[in-house]
Amino acid sequence: MEFNGIKYEILYSNQLTKKNKTWKDGYMTYFQKGNRAYLYDENNKKIDSLYGIRSNPELDEEIKFDKHVVLPQTIIQDAPNINNSIKQNNETNNKKDSEISSKKIPILRKTISKRININNNNNNKMSSKTRSISQLLSLFNPSKTVPQDNENNNEIKESESIEFQDSIDIDDDILFNTNVSEYQLLFRKAIIESIQIELTKLSMKYRSLPFLNEPSYRSNGINYYSECILTRFQPVFLKYKKKNNNCNYLLTLARKEKSSSYSKDDIWVISLNKNFEKNTTFLAKSVFYGPNGNSAVEVEPISKDDIEISKYLTNSKKPIFNVFAIRAININTEEIILSNLKSNITKSSVLPYLLNYSNTMRKKNDKTRFNSPHMASLINEKKISELDEFLDDIIIQYKLNEDQEAVLRTFIESLKIPSKSPITLVHGVFGAGKSLLISIIIFFLYRSYISGFINPKINFKILVSSMTNVAVDRILLYLMEKFDFKNFVRVGSLKKIAKPLLPYAAQISKGNEDIDELNSLLKCDDLSPKEIKYIQETIKKFKKNENRNNIKHSFLIATTCIASSFEILDHTKVPIVILDECSQFIEPLSLLPICRFQSEKLLLVGDPKQLSPTITTNSAYEKDPVNKGLDRTLFERLALSQCTPILLRTQYRVKIKGELLSDKFPILCFVDVNSVGKSQFSSFVNKLEADFIVKSIEKLVEFGVNGEDIGVISLYKGQADLIKSRFAANPADQIKTIQVSTVDAFQGAEKSIIFLSIVKSNSSEFIDSDRRVNLIYSIYYLLILL
Repeated sequence: MEFNGIKYEILYSNQLTKKNKTWKDGYMTYFQKGNRAYLYDENNKKIDSLYGIRSNPELDEEIKFDKHVVLPQTIIQDAPNINNSIKQNNETNNKKDSEISSKKIPILRKTISKRININNNNNNKMSSKTRSISQLLSLFNPSKTVPQDNENNNEIKESESIEFQDSIDIDDDILFNTNVSEYQLLFRKAIIESIQIELTKLSMKYRSLPFLNEPSYRSNGINYYSECILTRFQPVFLKYKKKNNNCNYLLTLARKEKSSSYSKDDIWVISLNKNFEKNTTFLAKSVFYGPNGNSAVEVEPISKDDIEISKYLTNSKKPIFNVFAIRAININTEEIILSNLKSNITKSSVLPYLLNYSNTMRKKNDKTRFNSPHMASLINEKKISELDEFLDDIIIQYKLNEDQEAVLRTFIESLKIPSKSPITLVHGVFGAGKSLLISIIIFFLYRSYISGFINPKINFKILVSSMTNVAVDRILLYLMEKFDFKNFVRVGSLKKIAKPLLPYAAQISKGNEDIDELNSLLKCDDLSPKEIKYIQETIKKFKKNENRNNIKHSFLIATTCIASSFEILDHTKVPIVILDECSQFIEPLSLLPICRFQSEKLLLVGDPKQLSPTITTNSAYEKDPVNKGLDRTLFERLALSQCTPILLRTQYRVKIKGELLSDKFPILCFVDVNSVGKSQFSSFVNKLEADFIVKSIEKLVEFGVNGEDIGVISLYKGQADLIKSRFAANPADQIKTIQVSTVDAFQGAEKSIIFLSIVKSNSSEFIDSDRRVNLIYSIYYLLILL
C-alpha cells in the first residue's frame, strides 16, 4: 500500500509543562487527509496520536499531542500527492541564519553558503572575518546532502565548506614587507581557519556514515560517546573562571578510553540527540587533561552561542542523561600559539629582522621602533683575543670541517660585532652532524662563560628547542656523553623525556603530581633496568625538592617549542635561542621560544629538504589558502629574504659503523613478504610485515646486536602500534630498548639498523613524498625495507 503522508524525524518529550524538557529521538507521520498525526519512538513503536491539525507541521515548531510535546526536525519522506510548496516552505526556514523560531528553545540557523575550490579558484585568499567555530554545527545535520569523496574532484561543493570573504592575499609582499599587526593578523587567521577546516572535515565524515554504534564510529576514526551525563556546575578554582558567568560543565562518560587519549583543549561536540541537531548541540573544550576518577571531563563552552545553548539546556541545573558527544580535535597547540602572537610578539629585539630581514640589515643604524640587537656588552672586551684563541683550539680539538668551522665562527662573530646579523641559518644535509655541532657551540659558550670571556655579572643563558622531544634529547645526550656537560635543565612532560635525562628534569608541579607521574612510569612493562634506575633516582631528587630551582641556576634550558610555554618558565629571559630541526615546524611555533624569552641572537638549524611542517589542512593542494600561509617555515622564508644559510655539505651517516655485522650483510635490503596492507581504524597495518620484523630483530639480538642500535619505523601509526604490541610480549631487556615509531616522529633520531615497514606499496601521496623518503635515508647505517 502506497504511503501518502509526510514522515518527520522529531524530538519529543512527555514533560508537557516543564520549562526545560528532556528530549528523545523519534518519528512523526502526518496525513493531510484527515488532518491527523501519529508519534513513534526511535524503535518505530506508536506512542501517541493527534487529530485536527489545521495546517502542515513546520520544522522547529512545537506540537502538543495528548501525552507528549513534539519538535519536528527534518522531513525524511514526502507524500507523493502533497504539494511541493510544503517542502519549499521548510527549506526556506532552514536557510534563515541564527533565527529562533520557537520561544522555547534557541535554535541556531548557521549556514555556510559559499564554496571553496581548494584546488585553485580563490586566488590563495584568506578570510579576514573567519566564522565562529560553533557555526560548523550545521554541518552535523544529517538531513543535508553529503558530498562524495572523489579523488578526481578536488572541489568541495554545495554548502559544506567555510566561507571566505573580505580576503587578503598571502604573497611575498605580505610575508617580506609587513608590520607587526599585519604579521600577527596573517598567522592568526591562518591558524583559526586551519581549525575550522579540520572541524569541517570531521563533520562531513560523520555525516557520510550511517547511524552506527559507538565502537563502529571509533573504528571509522570518530571518537563518539553515547549515554553520557551532562551536569552544570560552578568552577571551584578562580583561575579557571571564565567570562561565562563562571559556568562550566561536567561531561560524564559511560565508556572511558585510556587516559593518554585525552588532553587539555580537546574540542567536544555535545548534543542531546544522536543526530547532533543544531538546537540541542554546542561546542566546548576541555579544561584539564582528561577525565577525573568518576570518568567526568570538565568542559567550557567556546563561543557566546555555545554558552547560550548550554545554559538553556541545563537551566534546571539537574543532570541531563543520555547525552551524545564527539571528541573532535585538540587545539592546545593552536591556543598556545595564538596567545604568544598576542602577548609576546614584540618582546624580542630580532623581530624587525623576522619581519623584513633585508631592509633591517640595510637600515641597521636608523632609528626604528626596536633597538638593534647588541650583545657586545655581554662579551668581556678585554678578553676577546683569548676568546679567539679558545675558538681556534675548539675547532682543532673536535676536528670541525670547513663548513662546521664557518658556522661556529659566524655565530660567535654575531655575538661580538653589533653590525653582524643576529640570525645565523644552518642548512645541514642528513648525517652532517647538525646536533653534534649544536652541542659543540653550547659547550664552547659554556666554557667561555666560566672562563670569564663573557661578563659573569650578566645572567647569560642559552635555550635550545625543537619540535620533537627526540631532537631536544639527542643534543643533551651528546653534551653528557661527549663533553660531560650537565649544567642544564630539561623542561617538559616527564613521560616524553628520555629516561637518562629525567634526573635533570624541572620539577614543575607544586604538589606531588610529578612524583605520581614518575611512579606511574615505573609500572610500565617495557622498562630496562637502566631506565628503572633513572626513574628511581629522579623520584628521590623530587622528594627532596632538589629540582625546584634548577631553571634559575642552569646555564642551558632545553625544551620543545610547545613546552616553552610552561608556567614555570614565566619571567625567564634568554639572550640566545637555538632551534634545531627549524625547517620542520610552522613559523608561529618558531616564534614561541624566540619571542617569549626576549631573544637577541638566533641560531636556526634545519634541512628544508626533509619533512615540512605537519599542517592540519590537506597539504595535497599546493594552493590551499591555509597551507599557503603555514607551510612555509621561518627557516625557508629567511633564506628567501637574503639571510643566506651556511650549508653543511659533508655527511657521515650512511655507512657501516665498525664491525656491526658480517661484511656479507648488505647495507640496503629489500624484503617482499607477499602481503597486502589493510585498513584498521584510521590507519593501515600489515601483520605479516610486523611478524617478520619482530622475528628478524629477535634473531639479531641473539647474534649480539645491541637493542639500542635498532630502530623500527613505519609510514603508518597503526603499524607502529602493532609492532610495539608484538615486542611487548617479549620480556628480554634488549628488546625493550628498541625504538619503534612513525617516520615523521623519528625525525632527528638515528640508529645503526633501521627496519622500514612500508605496509602497502600502491601509489599514495603519503608514501610518494620526496621529503619523507629523504628522511628515511637520513637515519640509518643499515636499512631493511619491507
